[in-house]
Amino acid sequence: MCHYAHARLFSLIKKCQRELNLEPQIETIDLDLLNKQSELTLIQHLARFEEAIWQAYHDYEPYHVVHYLFQLVKLTNICLKENYVLNECENVAMARLLLYSCSKQVIQNAFNILGIEALDSI
Repeated sequence: MCHYAHARLFSLIKKCQRELNLEPQIETIDLDLLNKQSELTLIQHLARFEEAIWQAYHDYEPYHVVHYLFQLVKLTNICLKENYVLNECENVAMARLLLYSCSKQVIQNAFNILGIEALDSI
């Protein structure tokens, strides 16, 4: 499930870069466009990654990272299902692409911490 989510995000980002020539630049993106409940929930969860790492370190229990990762993948999949990048106006597409890029990066970071190789395709 986690590998599939990472590969799906990798594919989406590559497709947007190749076909739509979209490259998210944080300085020019209006993050206020990310206002749907699923987007806000995903943003809040992304912000808790450091907390999960700290808890795993403090308790000597990597399951905190694993639990966080499963929740992240679940929330990302919900967001992807409800909020498209393709066929949206460019400003919304760029904001969502940045959100999904952040999600992909955090998934990859969690994989690295757990010693798992992230797959770009399945």
